[in-house]
Amino acid sequence: MKISKLNKVLVVYKTTAFNEFEKRAHHHHLKVSIQTFQSQFPDFMEAHKAHEYSLKQVLSLLKKHGFLVTLRSRRSSHLKGKYDLVLTVGGDGTFLRASHTVADELMLGVNSAPGHSVGALCSVTINELENKLIQIKKNRFCVSNLNRLQIMLNGKPLKMFALNDVLLANRSPAGTSRYHIKTGGVSEEQKSSGVWVSTASGSTAAIYAAGGSQMPRLSKRIQYLVREAYRSNYPNIKLKKGLIAPGELIEFTIKMHEACLFIDGPDGKIPLQFGDHVVISNASRPLRVICKKN
Repeated sequence: MKISKLNKVLVVYKTTAFNEFEKRAHHHHLKVSIQTFQSQFPDFMEAHKAHEYSLKQVLSLLKKHGFLVTLRSRRSSHLKGKYDLVLTVGGDGTFLRASHTVADELMLGVNSAPGHSVGALCSVTINELENKLIQIKKNRFCVSNLNRLQIMLNGKPLKMFALNDVLLANRSPAGTSRYHIKTGGVSEEQKSSGVWVSTASGSTAAIYAAGGSQMPRLSKRIQYLVREAYRSNYPNIKLKKGLIAPGELIEFTIKMHEACLFIDGPDGKIPLQFGDHVVISNASRPLRVICKKN
């Protein structure tokens, strides 16, 4: 695939569990706690060391091959400025977080600790990165266009796209979700534990664990699934789960005071109010991801 030369790279890296613990321990002057963490959670320490090594190697390889690099933590990964490539170092969570505000930039995920981290969205490990960078420099790589979800809230589009899924639910995991749902010309009142709405990329994740179906990765259909539907007052639920064709949408009117949209996990949290109207459909811009293979 012929693409204009890629030069400016934004590197988005994750903060490990040990990084977070260390920050809190230093804040409270708890050096003993750090030693305890290292001894009691060896798997987390192994993952931390693998990630730190991978990040160091990523930066070294990018410099070696002449890329202009900007480094940013996952916590502050909101896209500012124009880049040719957004490269994530971490796992799927880091990739998802970085993808939310990417428009036309290419993305490439490096799984920094493959023995400890899920990296279904990551195309390479650190051992495979240099060959991929050489291919990128020579414009010899392929791109997959992954479908994303556009969310409209009260008629206005959110700035974040969802690559995997959206969960509409009560803010409390134990709370009942109340809403009106409409899709495919059918509408009804429901009470449940929430509703998953997923892309093809997300169909192997949470919605699948909840009873959904896996979809071909490049499919443009949307899948939805109602979690633990309350049946006492609604014995004949029609919209339990299903697939939505490209160009179609799914709508919700919120009928609870403490509701949220969770976009690709807990980091993308959007509070909702009673009466809010949510519309979810395919985004016009897919996410352009550099493939694992050429």
